[in-house]
Amino acid sequence: MRYRSALLLVTFFGSALSQQPFDGALTIALASDYKVPSDVSQAMQKEVESLLAPAGVQVSWHDADSNTPGVYERLASIRLRGKCVLGAPFPATMRLIKTDVDALGQTRVVGGMVLPIADVLCDSVRRLIDREIRSSPAAERDELLGRALGRVMAHELYHVLLRTRDHGHNGLARPAQSSVELLAARNPFAEQDERKVSVSASVPTGGFAESDR
Repeated sequence: MRYRSALLLVTFFGSALSQQPFDGALTIALASDYKVPSDVSQAMQKEVESLLAPAGVQVSWHDADSNTPGVYERLASIRLRGKCVLGAPFPATMRLIKTDVDALGQTRVVGGMVLPIADVLCDSVRRLIDREIRSSPAAERDELLGRALGRVMAHELYHVLLRTRDHGHNGLARPAQSSVELLAARNPFAEQDERKVSVSASVPTGGFAESDR
């Protein structure tokens, strides 16, 4: 069976970074364009937590749409763009433009510095996994969508935590993932990438100098 491959892109935008050290605790301020079903959201959060745990990153969640203020050791702002709901119609532009390569997520960068701001592109994720989802038992579909979204989010958090636009050569840090890889029972980061994230705990947030490629 052939699988479409979709790039997980790092895009360019942004502002300055803070000077706070990363101690292993990460709060994700999560916002969304549309309401996300609870089963999808729970599966997504569970997947992110399980993927980052081996690197010593402990995740907590904050509802960015609640406008509740707070103070956090380390904060990443993630927005779910589009509709994270199975069966929702795809945007007209997506239906008209046929491509085998879609961006699934994007992390913002300015002046060569990666910002703790990223998007997960729900419509692109849904389109990539649509065939496999349709062939899965109905009772498992929300969980599978949440798993795929969680893996895209974890990939973007890899860029955020390492403050890099570079990708890994194996595992979830690779620049492209197939629908099967997003839905497989297990698709972790490679050990060397987990070690990189662990090491980042000792690097001040604003102390990373990235070389352009």
